[in-house]
Order: sequence, then C-alpha cells, then structure tokens
Amino acid sequence: MSQELAGQAAAKTLELQQVGEGLQLSVDREQQLREIAGLRGELEKLKVERSKEVALLPKKMEVLAKDKVSLKDKKKFLQEKNKKMTQEHKHQQII
Repeated sequence: MSQELAGQAAAKTLELQQVGEGLQLSVDREQQLREIAGLRGELEKLKVERSKEVALLPKKMEVLAKDKVSLKDKKKFLQEKNKKMTQEHKHQQII
C-alpha cells in the first residue's frame, strides 16, 4: 500500500512537473509574441520613415542638379578670369 501511495505521489509529481513546464512554455510563447509585436511596430515605423525619405529624393536630386549647373558656371567664369589674369601678367612681364 505504501508503494502504491509512493507510485501515485511520483505520478502526481511528474504530472505537476509537466503542467509546470507547459505553463512555462506558454509564458515563454506569450513573451515571444509580445517581442514580435514590438518588433513589427518598430519595423512599420522604419518603413514609414524610409518612405518619407524616398519621397524626398526627387526634390533633393533637383536641388543637386541646380547646384551642379551653378558650380559649372562658376568654374567656367573662374577659368576665364584666371586665363585673362595670366595673359595680363605675361603681357606686363614683357613690358
């Protein structure tokens, strides 16, 4: 009879351990689901930010194109000015 009670107690202990492990797995899964939901939220926020940045790219390209034209014009002007000054300097050295 005591062996029977010991066997029942061992079986009950094993059952409780399994239930406890099952509960721990449920808690772990719930934690993982919360983490996944948080990561999805962050991902969506990053997607929105990137979409805004991508939408601004054409405007930035337009500004850069204008800057490029302006810099080319300035470069041409400075090259001509430099050429003129060099010629004047050579002319003055000859005199």
